[in-house]
Amino acid sequence: MITQAHSIDRQPENDVLSFLSMEAQNWLFDKALPLWAHHGYDWSQSMWNESLDLNGKPTTENKRARVQGRQTYVYGLFADMGKNVHARVMVHAGISGIKNNYLNNEGLLATVLTH
Repeated sequence: MITQAHSIDRQPENDVLSFLSMEAQNWLFDKALPLWAHHGYDWSQSMWNESLDLNGKPTTENKRARVQGRQTYVYGLFADMGKNVHARVMVHAGISGIKNNYLNNEGLLATVLTH
């Protein structure tokens, strides 16, 4: 009986957490990932931009290798979830950009590229 009372008390918290979880997923899938796919990848340089300003425009900051790997990985997860048909294109672009811009002939990875 204590277990039932305890689970009833927690129900509103679960509803709030479920709602917040769905809101976060909707923002990620419907807003953030499409924004980064459209404005976050610099096709002329074959690299992810370091950041976007509040208007969704790329900044001119140096481009770190960790951002390249992180963005490529995130789009890989996005592709595996089947949420967006263009996600696989972004993964291939990200991997190609890392290979072409950050790896040297010995296979060592540069950490930061400047303009």
